[in-house]
Amino acid sequence: MIDQIKYVAGDATEPIQKNEGQAYNYLLHICNNVGAWGAGFVIPLAKKWPEVKKAYHEVIRELSLGENQIVPVEENLAVVNMIAQLDVVPIVHNSKKLPNVQYDALFHCLNEIGNQAYPESRFHFPMFGAGLGGGDWQVIASLVNQTLTYRHETYCYIVDQKWMGLIK
Repeated sequence: MIDQIKYVAGDATEPIQKNEGQAYNYLLHICNNVGAWGAGFVIPLAKKWPEVKKAYHEVIRELSLGENQIVPVEENLAVVNMIAQLDVVPIVHNSKKLPNVQYDALFHCLNEIGNQAYPESRFHFPMFGAGLGGGDWQVIASLVNQTLTYRHETYCYIVDQKWMGLIK
């Protein structure tokens, strides 16, 4: 599958085009299922919109892998806490480290928000799941393409320029 994601150098907490046209914007990121919030993208996210962290902690015990929590933060922008990471402790099976990001749960989260969103919606996100979650970005990008890019604009924000050359 061809990667249809638009890659942008910049900060996902400052989505481009968020005030253009009538489109509603969603800022996607992955959360774990144990209530841990303190590393990675959630640091700048909570600094800009503390209500996202508060909302996550209020309901995490009620959410399961594969579920979304949508938190409106601005007039035409909502943050989507996608519960798609199993725990925060490294998972080891037969001496092999496995990713904490759960691809089936992520697929469900992406597909659900894609179905709920208006057709003209835009999706913004960092390279979620490929850092602390231990996932493979090519697999994750494939899931985004299968669920969102054929029907919505999608923007992946790259803060560290060294990754820009690795994106196909």
